[in-house]
Amino acid sequence: MPYLDLPANNWEPVFGSVARGIEQNRYRSNAIIYSETEYRFGITANGFLGGVVFANVTSASQFDSQNFSYWHPAGGVGLRFKFNKYSRTNIRLDYGFSKEYQSLYLNIGEAF
Repeated sequence: MPYLDLPANNWEPVFGSVARGIEQNRYRSNAIIYSETEYRFGITANGFLGGVVFANVTSASQFDSQNFSYWHPAGGVGLRFKFNKYSRTNIRLDYGFSKEYQSLYLNIGEAF
């Protein structure tokens, strides 16, 4: 398979939904493992403003194997602004970082 046709991180339909803090297309292989967790909390009593702390890790196997030797962690923080209280839709502003990379993400809806 051509190299650019292999799966890569951050190629989901909505950029910034997964692998926040890891540069898009940074890791590419025939097999990728990815895991993310986040903790959400309210800042204001009425639910208009909230916060989040998140961490994730990804690993791309050595080409044409299932050998995951290198793990790449990332993390970050974010704010949630209530956009619609009936559908519980948020506008999110996240700051993600990892070794030698950092980025801001602005989206409507949640990461997952």
